[in-house]
Amino acid sequence: MAYSATLALEAAKLLEILGEMPLPVLRQKDFVHQPRYQLWTDALCFREMVRQAPNNYLRSMCVRNAVLAAWTTLEMACCDSLSVPELPDRIFKEGLKKALNKAGRPAINFGSGLWQRVLKLQESRNDYTHMGGKLINRLPPVSVAEHAIITIREAIHDIYGRMGTPSPSWVDADQSGGWPQTGGFGTAHLTLVRGQLDQNAPETFRIALVTEAGEEKVTDYFPGTTPEEDVLDQVEDLLGRLNAAFSGVRVYQGPTLIYEEIIDVRG
Repeated sequence: MAYSATLALEAAKLLEILGEMPLPVLRQKDFVHQPRYQLWTDALCFREMVRQAPNNYLRSMCVRNAVLAAWTTLEMACCDSLSVPELPDRIFKEGLKKALNKAGRPAINFGSGLWQRVLKLQESRNDYTHMGGKLINRLPPVSVAEHAIITIREAIHDIYGRMGTPSPSWVDADQSGGWPQTGGFGTAHLTLVRGQLDQNAPETFRIALVTEAGEEKVTDYFPGTTPEEDVLDQVEDLLGRLNAAFSGVRVYQGPTLIYEEIIDVRG
């Protein structure tokens, strides 16, 4: 229940920020009449929001949406370059093969290089779209969004090149506004003690964030009578809310390490 309440608060905060977000990139006179550029702008904007997001919940949301927007742009750009309303197969790879073959254009090697990377990116896109993302990848690093933008741009240039036509000028656009300001929990360190307890007792739980330098920063102490799942719920809450450089989290009961997770949230 507490987790749902946290998400609701984050969603409300996101809506407030989105209402203030500058949109100058959407109004550039050289591109505004091109609808595909609006989709590309979504990807660029989400990538910039990833870089500036005030906490990990919003950062991971923006990574996923950067991938989704970039992928949609690729699908539509493929159709535009091939002059077809849609690819002739529901499976992207097969549809592109058939369309290029019908147009008498060079086939794509999906087994290596650029288009192998495209298919790998599609796996992430499908995961985000149909499964909501895997638990192990719930905090994707910034590099996922960066990689999506770079890969999709190369693929759009490649597909237009195969058709012998110039790529759309908007595909080389690489700037966008993001959040109007950053915020969040910063790097301040606060330790919470739950109830009356002896912090050094062998049954006491403690949660420690691990900094990039390997130093532990204790954030919470729980009485030994606390259900272990409640302690791990707090771990999940920390991973989502904190906006500070850290490389992992550890949970101890007394001197014993009972849980550890290493996470790269910056990429």
